[in-house]
Amino acid sequence: MDAATKDRLLLQEFEALPLRANTPAWVEPELIVPVPQAPAFLCRLAELDIGLLTGVEVLERQPDQTLLMIAQHTFTQDRTLCLSAALDFVKWQSTDHCLLFSYHVLDDVPRGVRINLLRNKPPYDAQVSDDGQVDLRDLTDVKPVLDLIWFHTRLLHVTTDGGALDLTDTPGRFEQLEQATRWITDRQTRTPGVRFQVRGVLEPYTSPLPRERWLLPVLR
Repeated sequence: MDAATKDRLLLQEFEALPLRANTPAWVEPELIVPVPQAPAFLCRLAELDIGLLTGVEVLERQPDQTLLMIAQHTFTQDRTLCLSAALDFVKWQSTDHCLLFSYHVLDDVPRGVRINLLRNKPPYDAQVSDDGQVDLRDLTDVKPVLDLIWFHTRLLHVTTDGGALDLTDTPGRFEQLEQATRWITDRQTRTPGVRFQVRGVLEPYTSPLPRERWLLPVLR
């Protein structure tokens, strides 16, 4: 799915402010999302593989029905964590307010392009086969693992000299993110300077994504 289609779907499904008079026709309406609708909106972003959120404005409706910005928040987490951070932020907002999220909408990326992107990341020295098998060695932090998940890599194993994390039975993309991050952080705490090896496979994908591929925890 291309970015324009994703934008169009969002505009069809969620409330948008009308364009003001004399506004150039190419300017998109801003999606103003009431707080009660925000979890559903974030789920739709996850389903459309829109995860690159940069910030959010909190808006309060005035007696004359105009909206006044009363707060701003910037998402500074790794890009794989922005959607879940936004969901946490929403939980603390008044249901009387509205939210305006800032985010980047990108085309779906073919697997061949993602293979080349990983091969051309010099710090990682990623070994990526033509069929998408990925092997990263001598990692010292969790960032390369987060990048693999961002690029739709299904993680299979994370290993060190002292142990291994088997993720073959963990299908959820966000659940893999949580487990791998927790495991690596624990090993780093126990053994500072420890090095990791990660194996996985780049999966093909097309938006809308199935639930297990969203970068969000399961909503209960």
